[in-house]
Amino acid sequence: MASEVYRLVDMGESSGEKKNENTAFWGLLASFLVATSGTAQAGLVPISQPTAEYISSTTLISITDTDSASVDSLSDGNLTISFSHFLLAGTAPGRWGGPPDTESDTPRILVDVRMPPVGTYTLTFSQPLSIFGLEVWLLQSTVTLEFYNGDDLVGSINRDVNEDAGARLFAASATDGDVFTKVVLTMEKPAGFRTAQFRYALASVQAAVPEPSTLVLVMIGPLGFGYLHLRRRVRVL
Repeated sequence: MASEVYRLVDMGESSGEKKNENTAFWGLLASFLVATSGTAQAGLVPISQPTAEYISSTTLISITDTDSASVDSLSDGNLTISFSHFLLAGTAPGRWGGPPDTESDTPRILVDVRMPPVGTYTLTFSQPLSIFGLEVWLLQSTVTLEFYNGDDLVGSINRDVNEDAGARLFAASATDGDVFTKVVLTMEKPAGFRTAQFRYALASVQAAVPEPSTLVLVMIGPLGFGYLHLRRRVRVL
């Protein structure tokens, strides 16, 4: 009696066909890995002045600490902003600036009094934000504010600030569904560094997106099986 035996056998393709097939597979895999590695930067929209629209669409975290109190975070119950270095609370001495470049000429401020002055500050948010801004006053320096989503740089703002022109607003709105989780403030010459008017808008809740490495692990299996299917098949003898 004839018996049926099932076994896997190589398809009878030529060496050239095998080479083309291998090239196609690894090309597909490489394209997939490139497409899923890293996080795309959606960008941001800079906001240069505290317009009525900006103020109405954001929440101000008031600086309520007494003068000369050491401050390492600000909070209003909905959001906490943690500073990488402490600052001292105070009130602007009257040369801060005024509309349209700043909200007022005597805001409550946070001052860096350490010597030598620190040139970089990191502000970390307890919740993702869609808008963030603050006013900066310096004797004279180029200031950069970098906006991050996790460890990914979304974008940055560069402005020259000096005491004669007064404080300047550094603010931005996230675009294309991106968010801000922290900002890094850097100054060429940090002498006289002061900040005020910390404003924000919370980002809307979004579904969690798997990390690129997780997507690769999930998708690589089916991709490999698809390749084996091209190479082998079941034949009934």
